[in-house]
Amino acid sequence: MALLTKLVSQTPPIPVLVLTAEDTLDNRVKLAHLPAHVFLQKSLLPEQLLEIMARVRSHSQAITAKVMVVDDDPEHLEVMQALLRPLGLSLTTLGEPLKFWHTLQEFCPDLLVLDVRMPHFSGIELCQILRNTPKWGNLPILFLTGHMDSQTINQVLAAGATDCISKAIGKSELLTRLLNHLERIRLFQGLEPIGS
Repeated sequence: MALLTKLVSQTPPIPVLVLTAEDTLDNRVKLAHLPAHVFLQKSLLPEQLLEIMARVRSHSQAITAKVMVVDDDPEHLEVMQALLRPLGLSLTTLGEPLKFWHTLQEFCPDLLVLDVRMPHFSGIELCQILRNTPKWGNLPILFLTGHMDSQTINQVLAAGATDCISKAIGKSELLTRLLNHLERIRLFQGLEPIGS
């Protein structure tokens, strides 16, 4: 378990396939605490194992997700660029909410990160607009905000946010949470269920 923990904590994460002769609920629960990519039984045929390994490898070679960050604070936009650019993501940042719709349509992000309070349009208003637009209704929307009071969190979640993260969070934890959302996106969009 220590080796698995070390492997999956790398940035970017190393894909992990777990082979076991004991496919028990207890083993699956232990491994569920780690973001192992695939849990497999040793009874697989070699061809099946090679096919699964090829699929996981091709999906893990690069994070190709497109991330859009909207915040009126230029310092925060710089922090997000420094955090996400080294991962090879396609990233666009926007400091002017008035240009939001045009930039969104042009960039077509896979993940959107919004601030709550901005001039002209709040992040909550932008989220509500997207949730009422069929094309963007399922876009994962994360709020990264300095306003973590219960009223704001309730408003953010009621507007349809996927997650709400404090700006006071450490960079390592922020990166982990963003990567978890990106991994979910990648798995749902590209990787067929194993055994299908």
